[in-house]
Amino acid sequence: MEQTKIIIYGCGVMGLRVAETLSKKKSFAIVGAIDIDPELVGKNLGSLLEGDHNMDISIQNDPIELFNTVDADAVVLTTLSHLKEVFPQIDQCIQADLNVVSTCKELSYPWDREPELAIDPHSSLSRSPIHQSLTNDGLLEKTDSVSEEDWNRTVP
Repeated sequence: MEQTKIIIYGCGVMGLRVAETLSKKKSFAIVGAIDIDPELVGKNLGSLLEGDHNMDISIQNDPIELFNTVDADAVVLTTLSHLKEVFPQIDQCIQADLNVVSTCKELSYPWDREPELAIDPHSSLSRSPIHQSLTNDGLLEKTDSVSEEDWNRTVP
């Protein structure tokens, strides 16, 4: 079985819980981690997770550099709640041709609060073939039952 290669973008509480959940799944492989917190940068992701997680993944602070050096299929983005704030990070992921799953609640329906980002034909939100958004409350429940097909699905 081919694994879906995941980058964890945001290694706070939610990002670490998602990493723990995905690390237990045979269909996923965590291949990178990003955070801007100087206390986390350089640390081994596995050492921050509960239980025995043997990972050789150093948390990076430069997403573009990581995207250029790691072969990944998708990014789990758990950094910010408001679309306008998280949009530059989403754009980086899409420009790197990575699928995005995010805890940004406004991403589930961007036309309401940030229509200029959702409708602008030059916006990566308009050009991207995938936008899956899960709220904080449901993310862990969903990742427990998500299949590789779900992660790679294109949402029109």
